[in-house]
Amino acid sequence: MIDCTKLLVRRTQFLLFLGLLIGLVGCGQPAESESEGATTPATESTPTPPESEGASDLIPTEADKAACKAVVNQILEYAQKGENKKAADILVYRGDDEARRWKDICRYDDPQEQVFVDKTLATIQVIADGLASHDFTEFILEKEYEGVWYVWLVDLKYDNGNTNKQAFAMLKIGDRFALGDME
Repeated sequence: MIDCTKLLVRRTQFLLFLGLLIGLVGCGQPAESESEGATTPATESTPTPPESEGASDLIPTEADKAACKAVVNQILEYAQKGENKKAADILVYRGDDEARRWKDICRYDDPQEQVFVDKTLATIQVIADGLASHDFTEFILEKEYEGVWYVWLVDLKYDNGNTNKQAFAMLKIGDRFALGDME
């Protein structure tokens, strides 16, 4: 049974997060609506952190969008099938090792990382339970201390007619993307 208070708090947090994202988009951050096909490129006045490789880092490419979309689809599939070990390969490491945090993927053979993967997949299983379809609505890039976040906003539609919105945030780890956060 779902605790309604926790659900209300989570939805309120999500709406606050969406408000923040919408505010960032309105401030010149790149965004695209999949349904409209319109792109809002970064402007020259958008500050680029000095450690960035250039302004092109914050302009989404079609390849990045497709790769991140594939990660979302894959993680939903792994959650629905209970394939936690496979999911570790597309989850960002967030543990105690500073050298690896936000820069590596999880290793399911490590007991602490296995717990993290299992908890994350349990959360995603709740999201995926009864999911009839999902639509990718907006793609956002955001530079943070962990790196560039590649965020897909996804509309979730359930068998019972309910709908929800979920943000799936990924980081590029080497030459691939991995899920680092959800809101």
